[in-house]
Amino acid sequence: MSFKEKTLEDFFQLLLPEIDNQIKEEIERISENYSQLKYMLRYHMGWEENEGARPQGKRIRPLLLLLSVIGSGEEWKCGLSAAAAVELVHNFSLIHDDIEDKSEYRRGRKTLWVKWGIPQAINAGDLMFSLAQNAIANDKKSLENSKTIELLKLLQKTCIKLTQGQHLDLLFESEELITVDQYLNMISGKTAALLSCSTEMGAIIAGANEEKRRHLKEFGFSLGMAFQVVDDILGVWGEEDVIGKSVDGDIAQKKKTLPILYALQSSRDMQKLWRQNVLDQNAINELRNQMEKIGAKKHTEKIAKSFSDTAMKSINLAITDNSMRDALLSLTNQLLSRVN
Repeated sequence: MSFKEKTLEDFFQLLLPEIDNQIKEEIERISENYSQLKYMLRYHMGWEENEGARPQGKRIRPLLLLLSVIGSGEEWKCGLSAAAAVELVHNFSLIHDDIEDKSEYRRGRKTLWVKWGIPQAINAGDLMFSLAQNAIANDKKSLENSKTIELLKLLQKTCIKLTQGQHLDLLFESEELITVDQYLNMISGKTAALLSCSTEMGAIIAGANEEKRRHLKEFGFSLGMAFQVVDDILGVWGEEDVIGKSVDGDIAQKKKTLPILYALQSSRDMQKLWRQNVLDQNAINELRNQMEKIGAKKHTEKIAKSFSDTAMKSINLAITDNSMRDALLSLTNQLLSRVN
């Protein structure tokens, strides 16, 4: 299939339905004897109990995987099982994160643990994780045995990084101060690892050489780091009517995001304000003003740009096909210039 002159929107229209169909196929492997368990997974994925628009998530990780397959010269269908696997792993982590963070809503709907209780939600997350492994292991049509083993090893290694990142995230909640470097290390596991895994998997499936594989891995990692840093900026200086949440939330809840950590690391006055038990609106406004004066926003934007530049450079080094390179660059720009 030729992809000349294809735009990112063309790839969305082609690949997103196929990704969802593959994920549904993996979930349908669950026996009807466990119909409620299957329903819980379908509900979390956004296919049940929705009115109007269906909140299903953006499917960024499987899209990156399939675009990396195509960009490396292979037929995208060869990557469908792996694409489903990375999305299932992502959603396994979301189910468990919602429990650990006590989040009652995700994408405007009640989370699994709120609707069915913590034990059943943990179990559903565990099943999502197992289905991800099965998606790759059971693909006898597209993948050679050697590639299957390599993909499974990479996915399992990535899951270790995910849980380590989550461990640090939870640990840092009880620490008064952590450094910017500690934070970057945490998000390298919690956020960047699975995006890096997705793009590297695409290279493996396509049989790309070591150089292309290295560049695609670096692209996914740098994109993941930039994505989280941009999210941190929006959490303090975004526009409420377009990001869908209060820009006071990260400060009010004392979240240790990058601009906040930089400011705390740079200013004793900031630390003094931060130590107040309850942050009222005046305190929140003062903290934001202090962060601006200290240069926390500019510093965080500089870090985001550095990761973004590395991601762009890696795409240009990895992908020679103009349409594919433009699609990946367009997706990167879309993710990093987002307002919601």
